[in-house]
Amino acid sequence: MTRVLCTRNALLSLALALAGAANAAVAPDWTPADSLAAARIVAVLAHHPESIDSLTAGSITRDHPLGFGRRLREAWVNPAGKLGFAFKIVYAGTRPLGFEARPVMNYGGLRDRQWPALAPVFARPKRDGANPEPFHWNLAEASAPLPADSLLLPEDSLPSPAIRQALAYYMSPYSGTLYGLRGGEAGQLLENRDRFLDVGGIIAADRKLARYLLRSPNPATRLTAVEFIIRNQAGYADFDKLQGTAFRAAYANPPKAATLRGSSVSEEDPRKLVAECARQDAYRDGRGVLRMF
Repeated sequence: MTRVLCTRNALLSLALALAGAANAAVAPDWTPADSLAAARIVAVLAHHPESIDSLTAGSITRDHPLGFGRRLREAWVNPAGKLGFAFKIVYAGTRPLGFEARPVMNYGGLRDRQWPALAPVFARPKRDGANPEPFHWNLAEASAPLPADSLLLPEDSLPSPAIRQALAYYMSPYSGTLYGLRGGEAGQLLENRDRFLDVGGIIAADRKLARYLLRSPNPATRLTAVEFIIRNQAGYADFDKLQGTAFRAAYANPPKAATLRGSSVSEEDPRKLVAECARQDAYRDGRGVLRMF
């Protein structure tokens, strides 16, 4: 019996040693070189944000058309493998209008060590264990409404500054550019849809704000505004006119709408997709939110 216990203890000790070695490999030390690499990126964000392209040159990128001469670029920079940065950059032609930067902390155990390098521009998370809050450069420009005549809309007066501020993030491409209701294996709400539910009460209380959302630089937000007007068309005396002007412009820019069918991204006819979504209920049901692009 003693020999069996000794053998078991030896195996347990070996297992713990192997587990410790595995954990050490998975969660490496945070080194001065890592701090310097992160600090260089943060310094550009803080002092030269207009030079964002210098950070993302040679990195993994993916572009998405927004229509009206604009595009969204996703970029990932991971200088040391222990702390990365995910960017969403909005361009008008080749000029960056603004961006959202998010730290990607690959090892939770290193958060406290990484924080000093991030502190100059990133705010601490609102809850324990979360990543720092994203940093935005030029959010006002990235969310600014398109010219009214680009959607053949009259020059309606803009909402109050408070309302514009409340709608700014949803107007921007950072709120998710996939249009639709749900996706993923669990049927989660798409991010843009979830964020619309956050501001839906404001829009329902003042339905002319849906016309303001039609001027969003985010195509998913524009199509959701079209959908809202279709759902509530009795409240819009100029509904028939909107169909031939603003709706047509929204459907054509871009001519295909990015959506999710299950876990697969697809590009579809926006007119048909809006009609499909307008026939369905949109609500939160506890299945969570799918955040992609």
